[in-house]
Amino acid sequence: ISAEDNLFLKQAKVIEELYNSGENSIMVGRCSDYILKDKQNVIKVFIYSSDMDFKVNRKIKLENLNIATAEKKIKQVDKQRAEYYKHFTSQTWGDRNNYDLCIDTSKIGVEESIDILESYIRKRV
Repeated sequence: ISAEDNLFLKQAKVIEELYNSGENSIMVGRCSDYILKDKQNVIKVFIYSSDMDFKVNRKIKLENLNIATAEKKIKQVDKQRAEYYKHFTSQTWGDRNNYDLCIDTSKIGVEESIDILESYIRKRV
């Protein structure tokens, strides 16, 4: 078993333990939607941006990068996320069928996306 596979198994165990604790939790990434896919009271959300300019401008503001570096980093991270997700789930990262809610932050902005997510969670709980 590779070190990456071993790390995934340990992360999956922690995610399961957090779920089983009964405490409210927010888990970001690490294939947690897949790990908890058959569990009750889990809300699976995919937050993304379909607009590269939006992503680049946000990255520039957050990390003080130039345009070329920001775009390169975004593409690299998105590729790594897709490969990681595919490797451990055999599914496509970002496939809307894997989530209860998908929010495109480039359409409404980050703050409005947060409001929508909060409203959705309140209605589901």
